Amino acid sequence: MNESYISIQEVWEAVGGNPEVKTTKEELITVLKLMDECVDEQDEDIKKLDQEVDKLKRDVEDIEREYQKSEKCWNALLSYVLGKGYMKSPMEFLRCWNEGNFDALREEWPDAPEEIYLADPLYKGDK
Repeated sequence: MNESYISIQEVWEAVGGNPEVKTTKEELITVLKLMDECVDEQDEDIKKLDQEVDKLKRDVEDIEREYQKSEKCWNALLSYVLGKGYMKSPMEFLRCWNEGNFDALREEWPDAPEEIYLADPLYKGDK
């Protein structure tokens, strides 16, 4: 027997085979049809929820990728600025980076690590 169908006998057993329950076969069939419609509606709702969950998972994955990218960028930026104790103008470097003046960074600090350019919305993977 297909799992998605319930027999009249199963309904009878579900109410405990109670002889006090008086109903006709047609009434039982009507109730079963209504129950089936409810299940169908729930299946649609579950499908919609599954789609929403999938979208949220993709959104979280996108956020995680962006976070990892920004973390790489920050680490490279701080390591470069703090790791070069002899850097002539670290504040100028940070100002350019903060303002998004990546062309000036490329020109004035050509030895800067590639990861600092991850903050550049036009970054394509090359200096």
